[in-house]
Amino acid sequence: MNIRKHLKNLLLTTTALFWASCSSENDSTFPTIGQDTPPAVDHGASSDSNIESSSENAAESSSSEANAPSSSSEFTQVINPEESSSSAAESSSSQVSCMIDGNSFFYKDRSEKYTESQAISHATTQVQWDAAKKIGLMIQNDLKSKGVPQCLQDMQDSLERSFVALYGAPGTPIPSQYTCSDGTTRPTKEYLEQQKFDEEQAKKKPQYDEKYNEVYKEETEKFNKKINDCLGQ
Repeated sequence: MNIRKHLKNLLLTTTALFWASCSSENDSTFPTIGQDTPPAVDHGASSDSNIESSSENAAESSSSEANAPSSSSEFTQVINPEESSSSAAESSSSQVSCMIDGNSFFYKDRSEKYTESQAISHATTQVQWDAAKKIGLMIQNDLKSKGVPQCLQDMQDSLERSFVALYGAPGTPIPSQYTCSDGTTRPTKEYLEQQKFDEEQAKKKPQYDEKYNEVYKEETEKFNKKINDCLGQ
């Protein structure tokens, strides 16, 4: 009776161990429904996929950087308060206001100067003025007590009648410069044009001077001879 009892207990123990081992193997092989178990991953495929994805992202990043507008400096100036303030100050300081100078004028003159005919006319007129002045001094100082020869008086009267006074304004005055807020002055366009014209005319002055001196000498000699001939009578 005792032997059967022990056999029965041994059989139950063995059966219990067998089922326990089966239950343990089932737990490790087949997960229970509802348990959070990550899906199986193919590491080879995942690695290739990650590499391709990284390459595509890098290509897109490079492409976007290459296509970006090269206006970073302009954008920086917009978002940087210090640079914006500096730029505004420079822009403000560069704005200079100018007004017409009411005390500076010139007269527009586009007439030809320093021509040969002008040299002859100017020299002849100057000789007449000089001769009239010379005769006037002679009459006032040297001949006052002796009496003035009639020929000399006639010569004086003739010279005075030949002088024609030119009156009248040469034209309408034109402003020649601006006065600016930065303390400088700037010439007007009309004044610069007049200067350019005068510079071109000035190139003819050497020839003018040569002709003028030649005529002045000749005409002076003629008047001196007339005066001497009158006094020698």
